Amino acid sequence: MRSAQAVREKALGLFGLLLIHGRAAWEAAVCGIPSNARLHCTVRSRRIRRDRTRAAAELHERIAAAAAAVPSARMLCVRIDDRALRPARYVPRIDRPPGGPEGPALTGTVFAEAYFGTDADPGQVTAELVAGATGSWRPRAASWICEPFAQWEQDLPHRPLRWRPGPGPHAVAVIRRDERTVPAVWSLADARTQYGTLLRWSSHTRYLTVPRHPWTHRLESLVHRPIP
Repeated sequence: MRSAQAVREKALGLFGLLLIHGRAAWEAAVCGIPSNARLHCTVRSRRIRRDRTRAAAELHERIAAAAAAVPSARMLCVRIDDRALRPARYVPRIDRPPGGPEGPALTGTVFAEAYFGTDADPGQVTAELVAGATGSWRPRAASWICEPFAQWEQDLPHRPLRWRPGPGPHAVAVIRRDERTVPAVWSLADARTQYGTLLRWSSHTRYLTVPRHPWTHRLESLVHRPIP
């Protein structure tokens, strides 16, 4: 009797695993994301290389404008991080509604960070930032935020500046990443010993968005359509 019950429990467990893995395989197949080989070819194409170069040049122009906006500070380091990321083809979530994951199949973004050091009075720095602003600025106690697409942050004891983290857990495939720091040998710890205040200007520009295949969305919507 116990042997038959154990067999049934094992069979139910295997059936449950098949359902889970079957759903994962199905949603991965109809998620609309092209193969990695195709995405690599897209990122290496001449047009995308040209768009990426243009995005990086635009960010360097913004960095120069940011440096000019704070004459009392010295620019210490520039970090450019180019990321082309593919999201997960299947994200296991019990509460996720039918229709599969959303969002682009691939995004290419250039992130820029510029670090500045100054011994000037914080009030003077704030005045320079507000005077040199070209957008809508909102001074805050710990940072200055420029809208849209750029922000200033101050290095504080209770909230120190840190390097930008790597790709998140949902970016399971890094199709391209090129990170460059000028100067190459530089650290926040050393800069803190040389200047009274550190500031960071950060911004980003997206140069690539690959949509998911429309036909896979329609196929999945037909499968999940309620039966009348």
